Amino acid sequence: MSNNLFGLYVAETELTSLSGSQILWGRHVKTAESVLIEFPFSESAPAKDLVSRCLKRADLLGQLSHPALPRVQETAVTPEGLPYTILTPAPKRTLADQIAQWQNQPPAPVSALHLVRQIAEALKTAESANLIHHHLHPALILLTEENQPLITGFTLPPPPLPLTLPADHQLDYIPPEYKQNQTLTFQSNIYTLGIILYELLAGHRPKLPISEWDIFETNTLPREIPLDQACPGLQPATYQAVKNCLWRHTWARYESYDSLLAALDEAIAAEESPPPPRRTLGLAIPWPLTGIAGGVIILLLAGMLWFNGRPSSPLPPPTPVLVTETAVFTPTPSPSPSPLATSLPAQVIQTTTSATATPTLLPTSTSTPTATHTKTPSSTPSATATSILTNTPIPTETAVCTPAPPPGWQPYTIQAGDTLFNLALQTGTTVSQISSVNCLVNNILTVGQTIWLPPLPTLPP
Repeated sequence: MSNNLFGLYVAETELTSLSGSQILWGRHVKTAESVLIEFPFSESAPAKDLVSRCLKRADLLGQLSHPALPRVQETAVTPEGLPYTILTPAPKRTLADQIAQWQNQPPAPVSALHLVRQIAEALKTAESANLIHHHLHPALILLTEENQPLITGFTLPPPPLPLTLPADHQLDYIPPEYKQNQTLTFQSNIYTLGIILYELLAGHRPKLPISEWDIFETNTLPREIPLDQACPGLQPATYQAVKNCLWRHTWARYESYDSLLAALDEAIAAEESPPPPRRTLGLAIPWPLTGIAGGVIILLLAGMLWFNGRPSSPLPPPTPVLVTETAVFTPTPSPSPSPLATSLPAQVIQTTTSATATPTLLPTSTSTPTATHTKTPSSTPSATATSILTNTPIPTETAVCTPAPPPGWQPYTIQAGDTLFNLALQTGTTVSQISSVNCLVNNILTVGQTIWLPPLPTLPP
């Protein structure tokens, strides 16, 4: 390679250089068409092997057709023996650049889910041709003007392992199995997709510790913040899709790209469905009338309070009257007719005191009582309704926790000597994770109790 020339193409700027390949932005020297120039490099592999792998990868990639996969324009070898591939299209914007712009205002959840779904579908298409991605990263995903992703950096298995890990004790977008030098699988890319989706929804990546002893609460290692706390208000299907991508062990993640795509489709449908209508009592009242009615009620209450708070006016002094003694006959109800009810006098004699202290008989006009129908009281007591107030507790809804084991977990019967701590060490998980999956409220286990656990390691005979 001389003067940055690759045949009829000239390299301009570097896109990225990650884990065994370098990708450059370039252009055609005659038509000025923008292209991507990708070539592998290795410090240990012979040049002949690099050329063979590069040509085979380009041949397989050229047989695929997907909007998120680049098209192979040309494959050749430089005079120095360096193989390279020309890819189109070549947008100048990466997903890493766009995520940096979305830090303060993340995209809509549906848009983020659709974007990750397109990437997952492209990875599934490439896997069908025995192509894998050796380091899935937002810097290797380009975006068109319509936010259509374009994935670069595919290779043939086995992939190269990363040279170093991030210095901030976080795995960035790299799956945890890289630290253990395990073989790369498609589930490693599913983990990275979970990190990308978490970041698109929450505006930041989850802080995942890489220590083997992350089951202990320490102050030196960051702790993961669940997505439902970092970004509340999403649908449960969205939280579940992200959670099942970010399990530490590969066997606990989605077992295939089809399972991930089905979960993303379910989350998209849930986020796109309109919220249930608000329940209202009676007819809807326009807000101006509601305000007027509220004002009237306030005025009435204020008037009642003012009226009740006024001091009562004093009563006028009593007027002196002449009191006379009058005999009044009141019929008394009895089981049999009273003789008084039939022999009342026509005139009532009342005694008054005159100025000369001489008693004088004054006839008064008194209405003669007439016989009236009067209910005779009975000696049978009548039942009276009595209201009894009792403090009866009203039942309230209680959230019921249902165990939700992740894929790959198995039922396990507690035996004598088992503790959550020992079971977490044996299965490579955490005490809090086992408690969360099995809805445990404390660390007390009972012999014979059945809980869900990852597969226990098989002891040698």
